[in-house]
Amino acid sequence: MRAPADARVLHTVEAHTGGELARIVVDGWPELPGRTLLEQLTHQRTHHDSLRRALVCEPRGHAEAYGCVVLPPVHPEADVGALFLTPTGYGSLCGHGLLAMVTWLARSGRVAAPEGRASVCIDTPAGLVQGAARRDDRGWDASIVMPAASVERPDLEVVVDGRGVSVALVRSGGRLVYLPASVLGLDLAAAPLGDVVGRSLELRAAVHRVVELDDPVAVLLHEQAGPDDYLNTCVFGQGQLDRSPTGSGVAGRAALLVDQGALGAGDVFWVSSRTGARFRGRVVGIGPDGVVAEVSGRAHILGRAEWWIDPRDELGAGFLLT
Repeated sequence: MRAPADARVLHTVEAHTGGELARIVVDGWPELPGRTLLEQLTHQRTHHDSLRRALVCEPRGHAEAYGCVVLPPVHPEADVGALFLTPTGYGSLCGHGLLAMVTWLARSGRVAAPEGRASVCIDTPAGLVQGAARRDDRGWDASIVMPAASVERPDLEVVVDGRGVSVALVRSGGRLVYLPASVLGLDLAAAPLGDVVGRSLELRAAVHRVVELDDPVAVLLHEQAGPDDYLNTCVFGQGQLDRSPTGSGVAGRAALLVDQGALGAGDVFWVSSRTGARFRGRVVGIGPDGVVAEVSGRAHILGRAEWWIDPRDELGAGFLLT
């Protein structure tokens, strides 16, 4: 069986990082003109947004799906470019998606991996990201050096349940809010995920009542699981829950821990999600722009897919039931 002659055919590699889907578009995407990745992103939004909706919204995706488009590099230092697709728009940075992309680039041979080691520079809307992958007896371990993260408000006072609560507002790609789950009366390891999402959205609303921001903050609730070891949930977008430990959240946590004096250059910590997946964070630089962290984790390739975007299929153009 072949695709209809007038259908757009997209080829993807299906992967997950810590249980979070990463749909990597490797062929079939239209050429995006632009001298910079941000110019390409503008063209994508203006002329090809229908492909984003078709690929990551229902019926091919769902409200929590995430896609990455691999592009030829336009930055002189980059090996590839990357755009990040969400059901509601575009991300500036996606840690779990980048870890999956680095893993695929190394495993597929798109970048050289002599003796099972690869390095790659990826151009993203948030800036250049250095990635690396190393093969071992469990598969591939990938790492990315995230753009600098900084603490904007270490003690932002908001009102939740009629009482004052102090949260930390951090910039790491986008803006993130950190709060111990116990402050909201949650046992993060055991609480129903519906309660975690609901309380996170309440906290986000409280933040937006006191701070004017262009985009909704992501909410990271956490509890300490041991020395330099944290359990983390991240709620973002319209109430999506990240299955992975959240790469940008790990980078933001590095900035927060450095700001609190708990970490210094070279120090390592761990963050887990409710799936049991673990990311390692390492402070690789502290400077005037913030804290630069390396985030490491494992992504796994699930298979390959061919998607037909048929212009006669109205529902296939993408929808979300909310």
